[in-house]
Formats: sequence, structure tokens, C-alpha cells
Amino acid sequence: MKSVFLSAIFIATSISVFAEKEIKVKAKINSATVYLQGAEINNRFSAVLPQGSSTVIVEGLPANLNQQTLQVGSVNGVTIQSTEYRINYMNQNQKSPRVKMIEDSLEIVTLINSKIDNQRQVDNEALSILQANKIVGGANVGLSVLELQKLMDFNFKKSTELKADILDLDLKDKKNQEKINQLNSQLAQENAKQNQPTGEVVLQVFANTATNADFNMSYVNANAGWNPIYDLRCENVQSKIKLYYKAQVWNNTGLAWSDVKLTISTGNPNEGGTSPVLQPWYLSFYQPSYYNTYSNAPAAAMTRNESMAAPKMKAYSLDKKAADVYQNVEQTNSLAAYTTVTESQLNATFEIDLKYDIPSDGKTHLVSMIDYELPATYQYYAVPKLDKDAFLLARITDWEKLNLLPANANIFFEGTYVGQSFVDTRNTRDTLSFSMGRDKKIIIKRTKVKDYSARKVIGSTRKESFTYDITVRNTKKDAVSLIMLDQYPITTDKDIEIELLEKSNASDDKDKGQLQWRFDLKSQENKTLRLSYSVKYPKDKTIGNLN
Repeated sequence: MKSVFLSAIFIATSISVFAEKEIKVKAKINSATVYLQGAEINNRFSAVLPQGSSTVIVEGLPANLNQQTLQVGSVNGVTIQSTEYRINYMNQNQKSPRVKMIEDSLEIVTLINSKIDNQRQVDNEALSILQANKIVGGANVGLSVLELQKLMDFNFKKSTELKADILDLDLKDKKNQEKINQLNSQLAQENAKQNQPTGEVVLQVFANTATNADFNMSYVNANAGWNPIYDLRCENVQSKIKLYYKAQVWNNTGLAWSDVKLTISTGNPNEGGTSPVLQPWYLSFYQPSYYNTYSNAPAAAMTRNESMAAPKMKAYSLDKKAADVYQNVEQTNSLAAYTTVTESQLNATFEIDLKYDIPSDGKTHLVSMIDYELPATYQYYAVPKLDKDAFLLARITDWEKLNLLPANANIFFEGTYVGQSFVDTRNTRDTLSFSMGRDKKIIIKRTKVKDYSARKVIGSTRKESFTYDITVRNTKKDAVSLIMLDQYPITTDKDIEIELLEKSNASDDKDKGQLQWRFDLKSQENKTLRLSYSVKYPKDKTIGNLN
């Protein structure tokens, strides 16, 4: 019995010693590199370690981080013997500020509803007393006619007031109850987020002496990312373009980024880094079969299909090799002082010295990265067949050096918001063009000239002629340069003959049937262009889209 007792003491002592060496800590997010899809999160934490081996448990991590990207290091000479990531389904997160705010609002609205219920109860009791007094007064034949009249007037007036008050309280109660239901639904949704399981990293470490060790940890989480967006500002057609490069950052990792230094990367680790392999392309005759092709398919065919499958892509391949910072473009003073642009062989990064708060709400949060002043040339552009307005185009060269991505742009011209345009960087041209909006001071009309448009039948053929006059007027104070496009039909059918009759000296792209005029217009100057063509085809046939 004594030996059993000593064994129990030994086991309890061992458990106690082991428990003392199990150290639980929280990691603080200090920086994040945000990719187009995914983010690399960098954390720091400290732990007071005893001499020898011990277990450090880093709590409160996202449950959806990529385990393959987990890296942990120590800067105090502590040896990390092993690293394990696990999910903790028992851990309850602390209430977020949003949950506390909803609970406080719910408590206030519930208290207001309680007061409404109390007041309504008082009014109902008073109304019951009035109704009882009405019966008593009616039964008391000792009252004079005047007294009875006064009693009836009082009962009527007071009853009306009480009923109106009760109706008003009912309406307030209904609105408050709707608010309570909304708050309860929102609270349930927020609590569902709060009660999600969390991740933990379990470290087996060894320290030669007792020490306060500092650790750094990084991992990639796919539930974050960013989208590019631009602001383009221009004062007039003589000024430079101011391009403001911004990132719409979203975080749905489960952890808020508070006072975090951000680095925005144009890379996308989810795309992988393994190059595709082109497999042989086999052709064979189609042979219909009337049996179950899944259960009776030849083994050779199945092997071929498997060999044709796309190669598996590596989940994360992050290129961290940095190149020289690009400084060849004139930058404004507002953001360039806080942002370092670094180019690698595969992508570019924007390292921002300012710190940001990005809550884990899945919403986009605007982060200003950098802005440039770009020399631009301006050209008006019009396609009157499709749109009667002229559009101001801005053209910039050497745009490849700016690390731009295809994205929408908010256009501001002469201090006024004129709409959205699209910056398309997927072309291979050396000049990037984008629309700065419509200019209503350039008036364009495209009218059909009926006297020169006709339909004739000659033998077995029908011939239709179409003539259009395009009139342009510049009502601006300054001269403008304009590119105008129109078209005539083309065909691959030998039975249809098309003849371009007049084009007013336009350049002619015969493969596309496209005409282009380039000309300058002085202030208050008019110009008229004429387009005329004919179409001849068999009279027993119809062309549906001819005009």
C-alpha cells in the first residue's frame, strides 16, 4: 500500500513538473504581405523558458492557415526541436468589440421595451377603472343631469387619451421588437464567427539556460487578398496625369490586423510556380457505343485520359528575390515618402511604412500605396455610329515600369468626377490609353442623307445605296485634335457585292471595313464628312442587318 502511495506521489509530481514546462502564449501580428489571393502573416511572441526542454503553445491562430507554409524561428539561441500545428475545438475566443456593442444595444432596446410594457399596463388599468366608473355612474340615479354629463365627458376624453397612448405604445413596441430581432440575428451571426475553432502551434524547444526567448513566426492564409484600383486626375489637356495607385485589401482570416505594417505584392501564390507540360494530342475516329462507357472503357483509353490531365500545381511558390527599386517615374510627395517599390523577376512589392488596421470582416479597405505624375498626350476620339459624344483619351508611354494591373479607375477631370474607366494593361502596345470622359463641347451629328440613299431592282439583283453625313463642331475655346471612326459592311459571300462610293479622304482598313479620319478643329470651326456605300445582292434574298 505504501509503494502504491509513493508511486501516486511520483506520478503527480511528474505531471506537475511537466505542466510547469507547458507555456501558453499569444502571437502578435506585426506585418503582412498581401498577395492578389492570400497573405503571408508575420507574427512575434515571447516566452519565459526554464532550462532544458519545454513545450510552448501558441494560441489563437487561424484555423485555416496553410500548414506547409508555417515557419518558426528564435533569435535568442533557443533550439526548436519540433513544430506541430493543430486545431483547438474547445477554445472560446474572447468577445470582439462588435459583439460587445451589439449586446449593449440589445440591452438598451430591451430596457426601453420593458418601460413600454409597464406604461401600457398602467394605461390599461386606468382604462378599466374608467369603464367601471361609467357603469357605476349610469346606475346611480341620484346624479343630476349636469353632473352625469360632466362624468360622461370626462370618461370619453380620458378614455380617448388612454387608447391613443396605448396605440402609440403598441407601435413603439412593434418597432423595438423588430430592432431586437435584428440585433439577435446579428449577434447570433457574430457569435458563430467568435465560436469558430482556432489553430495552435505546439513547439518543443530546448534552452541551455533559463531565458526570456523571442520568436518570430510566419504562415500563409488564403482568406485574404487585394484588388487594384486607380484614381486618375487631370487639370487640363496641358497638364500631367496624376495616377494614384490604391489597393482594396480584404481580410477574412479570422484575426484582425491591428497596427500592422503592410506590404502589397502583385504576385499570386495560388497560381503556383510549376510550368505546364504539353502532352501529345491524339486524334481518333468517333465510334458511337451503346453500352456503359464508364464500366467498359478500354484500359488503354483510360491511361491516355489520365496522361492528358493537367500537371499538379505547387500550392505556394513565393519569389522573395528583390531587385533595385524603380525610381524612374516622377512621384508626388504625398505617398512616395512612405512606400518602397521593389521589383523581383516575377512580381513587384509595395512596402508601406504607415501602419493599418484591417478587421477580419471580409470587406474591402482602401490602402493608398503610391502615386505618380505622368507626362501624357491627349487626343479626342469619337465613333458617332455608336455614340454621339467625343471622348478625351490620355496616352502615356513607358507604363510597363509602373507595375500596373488591369483595374477600374476613377476619373477626375478639371476637378470634377466624370465617371469610371478601365486601365487595360493586358495589351502589348508601348502606349497605354484610357478615357478621361465625354466632352459635350464637341458636338457630333451623324445623319442619313435620303436624297443619296436608294433601293433599286435591276434584273435579278437588288442594289441599295446608303449615304451619311457626319458633322463636327468645336464649341471649345481651344483647338482640338480628333480621331473619328466609322464603317461600311464587308462580306465573305460571293453573291453580295459591296462598293465604297465616298469616304472623304479617310484611311481605309479593307479587312475590317473601318474608316478613320484624323483632323484638327479650331475653336468654333465646323467640319462635314461623308460616307457612302452600296450593296448589291440577289433580289430573292434578304440581308437582315443592312443599314
